[in-house]
Amino acid sequence: MDARIIKTKRKIKDALIKLLQEKPIHEVSVTEICKTAEVTRNSFYSHYSIPLDVLSEIIDELCETLFAKLRACDTSEEALIVACKYTKEHAVEYKTIMRNKGDRFILEKIIEHPMTNTIYNLEESNEITKEDISIIRDYMIYGSAALIMKWLENDMPVSPEVIGKTINSTSKRLLKGLLKD
Repeated sequence: MDARIIKTKRKIKDALIKLLQEKPIHEVSVTEICKTAEVTRNSFYSHYSIPLDVLSEIIDELCETLFAKLRACDTSEEALIVACKYTKEHAVEYKTIMRNKGDRFILEKIIEHPMTNTIYNLEESNEITKEDISIIRDYMIYGSAALIMKWLENDMPVSPEVIGKTINSTSKRLLKGLLKD
């Protein structure tokens, strides 16, 4: 991709993140984005149709980069720590996205990937029904997502390692207890 296009799109994305810190996505206009980014409306419309398209691309890029990092992890604990570190590095973007697109969407993407093996092992068990697996999966993902969201909202008072290890050990204890009963 042409360096000018990359630079223009970066300016548009940065402008949107800045504007979203002041108001919700449905109140942000193309004109405001262009003014903040110092680009023309034609430049905006060359790449996007509406502000939500910009936000979607930001989310996709964050997730794509994170998933590349997660693929290199050997354990769920390592993956959760990497996910929490990456979330901390991009805290402004994640906080902004959560306020404007909903925490469930973005955090599900952050958490689900590292927990894939744990959920797969649960599915392989003959001791738990498919309905219960669905409930447990949601509990693990959305409970973990809520913990990360609270951590971000409180300006990350503990390290990413502590959050990642806590999510991992809690999930393992939950599964161990379920498989015993």
